[in-house]
Amino acid sequence: MIEIVQVPDRFRVIADGNDTLIKLQASLSGNYFVRAKIYVDDLPDPFLVQGWSKDDAGLCEFNLKHLYYSYFVNTFSSAITTGFNPKPGLFKKIKIIAEEYLVGGTVPVATLSLPEFYLIKNLRPYKFEDSKTVSFLDLPQENINVDRESGFVFPLFLKSGAALTVDILDELGAVLYTTQLLNYQTQLTQYELLFSDYDLSANQYVFIRFTTSQDAVQKKLIFVDANIFPPKNIFYENNSGFFVTACLTGRKALEHSLSPKSYTQLDGTDITYEVEDTRELELSSGFGYKDITSLIHSIATSVDVRIQLDGFWERVKSGTTKITRFIDNQFIYGDALRFSRLNIPNFTNENAYALIPEIVDISISGDENSQLEILPGQFFTAYSAVQPATRIRIREVPINGLLSYEDGTGIIALSDMAANDPSILPYDILLADLIRVLYDPNQRAAGSPLDSLDFQMGPSEVWSNVAQLNFNVTDILDADLPPEIIVNSLQYAALDASDNGFAYINAVINVADGHGLTILWTVIGSAPITFDSNSVEKPTITLTGAADDTVYQIKVTATDTTNGLFAEKTVNISTSSYSVKVLKTEYAPVSTTKKVDINFSGGQAFGTVTFKRTVYLPFSVLGVDGWVIYNYQLPQEEILYGGIQTALTIVLDAAGAATIPCQLNSSSPLSVGIIIEITSVDGVQIIDPVNNTVTATHHI
Repeated sequence: MIEIVQVPDRFRVIADGNDTLIKLQASLSGNYFVRAKIYVDDLPDPFLVQGWSKDDAGLCEFNLKHLYYSYFVNTFSSAITTGFNPKPGLFKKIKIIAEEYLVGGTVPVATLSLPEFYLIKNLRPYKFEDSKTVSFLDLPQENINVDRESGFVFPLFLKSGAALTVDILDELGAVLYTTQLLNYQTQLTQYELLFSDYDLSANQYVFIRFTTSQDAVQKKLIFVDANIFPPKNIFYENNSGFFVTACLTGRKALEHSLSPKSYTQLDGTDITYEVEDTRELELSSGFGYKDITSLIHSIATSVDVRIQLDGFWERVKSGTTKITRFIDNQFIYGDALRFSRLNIPNFTNENAYALIPEIVDISISGDENSQLEILPGQFFTAYSAVQPATRIRIREVPINGLLSYEDGTGIIALSDMAANDPSILPYDILLADLIRVLYDPNQRAAGSPLDSLDFQMGPSEVWSNVAQLNFNVTDILDADLPPEIIVNSLQYAALDASDNGFAYINAVINVADGHGLTILWTVIGSAPITFDSNSVEKPTITLTGAADDTVYQIKVTATDTTNGLFAEKTVNISTSSYSVKVLKTEYAPVSTTKKVDINFSGGQAFGTVTFKRTVYLPFSVLGVDGWVIYNYQLPQEEILYGGIQTALTIVLDAAGAATIPCQLNSSSPLSVGIIIEITSVDGVQIIDPVNNTVTATHHI
């Protein structure tokens, strides 16, 4: 057993430095352990496979921050080219599959796929909000000094959208230049602006604005070429991993006040460099104090600062070392050091987690001759969580009645659907589409509750606890009731090459004891259907010259001849020329091996077939496109563990067929075998009711 306790919501974007915690509830028994496979960026092989320890209560906890330096990467480039430059190395899609194993076993006894989400790089914790469609990543200053002869890099988070507009505006807000990024996906990117690509010579400053249909962000760029001190450009790695440009200016006299040993290169040799105190200039001018403080703090705390020396961009030591060596600026940079040591709030990702919601039972009452309904408001009342519920999961259908629900498309008969295809359970319903849930009790049954069904609710990918839908039904005298008709309202009929077919209608019709009953089956409209007898409970219908993939209707009318009451029920007959079946081709055994082909046929071209395979004893299954081995080498004492796998789906070929070669191995004098059972098909295909299961065995 593995259940979610805490994971990020599906497709949320998480700042990894804020500690991304995964919590799972596993079996309490010490005989089981949990192994997690962590996939990055949809690669076929896991980035990491590791065991997760659990406490005495079976709780597993893992912090993805432990992998921080493993999956993020960024490269430095001093070249600036106008346009967008995506940074996939700083933005990772994460998928985790948790598996529970019996100690010593090689086959998982439980598997759970967690909601997929994204991680972005950040070195120090900060509050990142992924609800905005466009935002800057660690670019705190609103007014930015820039060198007209260079350019600037804007680090951006973009949430997928139709269009992002980039405008350069003059001092009065008039648009000078504009461009767009269209149909982009959620990503981290940097917008590079090379000023020489535009004629901005007449502007002392400009604004750059990034706008989506929902949000807009803007920065002011101030050209400093008119300053009496020449500008100096550096690159520094910001908190989100981007190499951002910065333009520093200051008094020229300070350029020669630095000791030749001010900085030490990574190889141990010393080098002289030139950087001025931007903050000193701004303090004396009375402009931009807050912005320059933010910039100095960002540079001082950066783990990677690049300065151009002798024509090369060199990496210097960390901000702390760099700042303490500015002897002549000791007061000014001492002040900056206090900013670097500010207590940065340790925000968490709590708002991005999908915590387990809680629900309570819902009870509905009525008599056996009335239809009971549950409205959406009753589900919302039973639900309690921070995240609003978006779905209901019905885990079972009733035994003593019929369950259905109504949405914008009409009435969907869940009980009938489950009777024809049990694999649809559990069944999910979107709350936004739900009008009501309906329960029709059997007319001659009563109880409090008559039926109790398991259900869940939740947002996104996380489900609540399991609660019950209780349907309390009171009894009334059978003599006052019309006949009771029990029949699936949806039946399937396969057509042959001549468009002929048949179906068996398994109906049950009840009246009060001692009462008389007449039954009449009729065809609705001009359906090409005839009955072997139209006055029996369970007729066989014949279709002649019917249309493929069409729904015809028949109706049964049952009349209680004693009290004169009657009931009617319409049955939909869905035809299909595609009836998928599964057969086997067996080959002579060779030593301890026997080859068996599993053949699917009768389906629609390129349709899908989902089947369940049950294995007893070790075996190997060969993939459709090659020898892909699924080897269950179970210890002999665990042979009775079935190795059941569900929801294995294959795609049929152009002829509506597929073949899976299987190899049955047995190294001991025992039986080895495999059962293939079709559980569902897509589109207009139906499942052959006779040939939907095969069994292959090998004895030595």
